[in-house]
Amino acid sequence: MGATHIVSTVGSLPQPPEQLTMSLGWERLYTGACLMAFLAMSANAFRLWRAQRDTIPLLLIAGGALCVFLEPMVDVLGLCWYPRGSSFEIFELLGRPIPFLVLPGYTFFMGGLTVIALHRLEVVGPKGLLQLYPVMILLELPFEILAVRTEVYVYYGQQPLRIIDFPVWWLFVNTMVPVIAAVLLRAMRPWLVGPVALIVIPFLPAVDAGVNAALAWPTWTVLNSDVPTAVTQLAGLLTCGMAVGALVLLVRALEGRLGPAAAAGTTTPDSEREAALR
Repeated sequence: MGATHIVSTVGSLPQPPEQLTMSLGWERLYTGACLMAFLAMSANAFRLWRAQRDTIPLLLIAGGALCVFLEPMVDVLGLCWYPRGSSFEIFELLGRPIPFLVLPGYTFFMGGLTVIALHRLEVVGPKGLLQLYPVMILLELPFEILAVRTEVYVYYGQQPLRIIDFPVWWLFVNTMVPVIAAVLLRAMRPWLVGPVALIVIPFLPAVDAGVNAALAWPTWTVLNSDVPTAVTQLAGLLTCGMAVGALVLLVRALEGRLGPAAAAGTTTPDSEREAALR
């Protein structure tokens, strides 16, 4: 007797548009834009290190670079594809070719924006994250629009919430990674001294993976299932709502736990934190 299925929604998995080829001209332009953003974020991290003798910003830049190894995972689940034929492909994993442009892109976004989010949290307080979140969305949006319009990478399948071919639910998930990382690092600050601080480098990819899984799972599920368009759109809205809801709850929790003065405390240099722990 065959197995009885109460609910069956999973069909054949959507296949990437492997017939596309990378436009080398657009790839170079996009890579240049990512490199400029990377240099700006790296300069900001170096400036904070010089001013505060704080190694965390530099370690976050390195952690952002390490996040590139998570790109194939989110691409498979979220149905994103980099066309083959890149002038410089750095690796391939899970059947996904990853071009060089992803490295400076991830480094500036995951690493550089986490530096800014942590600094805002420490200087302005939790409300600084509320102010920063839409700014990060607006920063990411032109990069995404440029990429999908020039097919440097594409989103395929029945993506929800498409605007100019870009599914905007990605914005809400991606920008929560620096926010969550900043909140966790703020709590861990007193112990991130000496060699222990090196844990920040693998910590950031772990947060990247966790945030994507926590917020994107409704959309990932419908993208890889045979469900009506209305359900797909609702899943996209749910993902966006979960991201915004998590942000608001985090800010309220931080304000309640730390209080206004403690929440907006200044950064303590590494040397002072080490002395406090002795």
